[in-house]
Amino acid sequence: MIEAAGEGSALVVDQGYAEVRSFQARRGTGVEVVKWVRGSGGRAVEELEVDVVVVDDYNLDSDWIEASADRVPTYVVDDWQRERVVATGLVNQNVDASRDDYPESRVSDWLLGTDYVLLRKEVAARQPRVRDEPVTKVLVTMGGSDPGRRTAAVVEVLTSLEWYREGGAVTVVLGPSYGSLELGQGDRRERLCVVRDPDDFIGLCEASSLVITAGGITTYELAYLGIPFVPVAIAGNHARIVEAWARRGVGPGLAVWEPDWPERLGNYLGQIVEGAAGLQDARRSARDLVDGGGVRRFLEACAKASRRPSQ
Repeated sequence: MIEAAGEGSALVVDQGYAEVRSFQARRGTGVEVVKWVRGSGGRAVEELEVDVVVVDDYNLDSDWIEASADRVPTYVVDDWQRERVVATGLVNQNVDASRDDYPESRVSDWLLGTDYVLLRKEVAARQPRVRDEPVTKVLVTMGGSDPGRRTAAVVEVLTSLEWYREGGAVTVVLGPSYGSLELGQGDRRERLCVVRDPDDFIGLCEASSLVITAGGITTYELAYLGIPFVPVAIAGNHARIVEAWARRGVGPGLAVWEPDWPERLGNYLGQIVEGAAGLQDARRSARDLVDGGGVRRFLEACAKASRRPSQ
């Protein structure tokens, strides 16, 4: 949102401020990063002369959000983590999100579903892929951190497949907060590449035939880019996303709290890598849901709200 909104916008961060500021400086985005002042009642936000406040934080106090909406149009971005929202607008970009999910909320603008997927500028600027191809290289990315060591489990499944023994290759992307990745030795490491926090993550995805990913925003980026993917729920708010993709033929609806998930993943991948036609059908189904216009639609709603007369 900040990338598209232009000058005068700022990112206000509490926990992780130093890390976010370092990231922005390293990438040269030019986005201003402001430290949230604890115990100030949001003074760091109130001092900014902004037209709209966008809250993307599951733990920020609901009363603060309601008070903010009385002062300036305030939108809340949610992934089914908040049961009650009182604000100008509520954004849930996920597949099958609906107003029925928020019976206790009071908002004027409901921005729900994949029409409002918020793609990063570097993703939206890419050309979606249109080619169909056999599965030769699989990329594994399970988010910024992996305390449950799910990445290693996925790699073990992949390197146990006949597909791998016959020449398949695996690239593993570790997020910046990962520890070490302990994997087997010998022939299971022959065509295995491990990369930590790469500068061109999207480029690595584009170079892959298939991506196995956690069930968050990356699924929508891959859908837009036309890259086949298999989502795996590693957190509670991923479950509905993964289930919704499965209903559209994208993945088997896996969640890591199900004891047989590695076996189910292996069975699914064993079929997919041999018969890529079904995978390409899933790719087209996913691509149809994400057109890349979500940020524009959100900004249009913000602009309209900022022009409304005070109530």
